[in-house]
Amino acid sequence: MIKPNPAVTDLPLLSYEINAALPEVPENSVIYKCNRTSVHLSVKMDLWETGLRLDPEFLYLGSCPSSHVNEALAFFHFQYSFKECRFARLVRDVKIFPLKPGVGIWRKLVLKSKDCRTQRLTPARVTGSGLLSASSGLMFRGTFMNEDFSGPSDLSAFLLGSQIPIEFAVQQFFHQPLRLFVDECIAADAAELGSSFRNYTVIANHGCLLDSKFANSRFLPRHAPDVLRLSLQAFEFAGINTDLYFYLYL
Repeated sequence: MIKPNPAVTDLPLLSYEINAALPEVPENSVIYKCNRTSVHLSVKMDLWETGLRLDPEFLYLGSCPSSHVNEALAFFHFQYSFKECRFARLVRDVKIFPLKPGVGIWRKLVLKSKDCRTQRLTPARVTGSGLLSASSGLMFRGTFMNEDFSGPSDLSAFLLGSQIPIEFAVQQFFHQPLRLFVDECIAADAAELGSSFRNYTVIANHGCLLDSKFANSRFLPRHAPDVLRLSLQAFEFAGINTDLYFYLYL
C-alpha cells in the first residue's frame, strides 16, 4: 500500500513512503562459503527474481563493496579475509541497501541470518628457556617522615620521648624485585662512627630492634616489600648536648 506522508505533503511524489513487506529472498540468491581465514559471499544480481537488479554502488558486506562481478552468471561476489570489512567470524543480519533505478526511494533489505563458523583452533604449548640480565646500582635512603608518612618531615629536632617516623627504602632501577631489611642501626654523637665518644645500638643481630626492650619503638606493617617503616622513640645521651647521627646497614 502506498500512502502520502503528512509531514511532506508539499513535496513531489518521490517523497511518498512505501509501506509494503519485501518478498522472501529465494534460497539460491545468496550463497556463501567459509574457511579458517576468509569468507566468500555471492549475491544474485536479480535478488528476488523479479527482473529488478541490485545496484552495486549501494551493496556492501560490512564496510566492503563487492570484490568482483560475474556478469555471465549474474552474481556479485564478496571475497574477503576475516581481518577486513570490520566483521567477526560469526556474521549475522547482513544488510543490503539497494537503490531502485529511476526512483529516488531507499529500500532496506535484510538477508536471512547466516552463521559463518570455523573449527576451533587448539592452542599448542611451546617450551623454551632464556637468560635475562641487567646491571645497575641500588640507592638506599633513610628519611624522617611526617606522622602519617605522607612525605618527608621538615623537622630536624624532636622532643625527648616523642615518636620519630623513619622510612627506609631502596630504589631498584632495573634490578629484580627486592625486600628491604635493616640489619643494623647505631646512633652516635659524631659524624664519623670511629671518632664518636658515645654510641647506642638501636638495631642489631640482622634486624632485631633492641630499643623496643627499653622504649616505645617498633617496626610498622609493610606497605611495599622495598620499604620498611620504623617508629623510634626520641632519646638523648645523658650529659651531651649535640646532634645524633644514625649509621645503618641496609
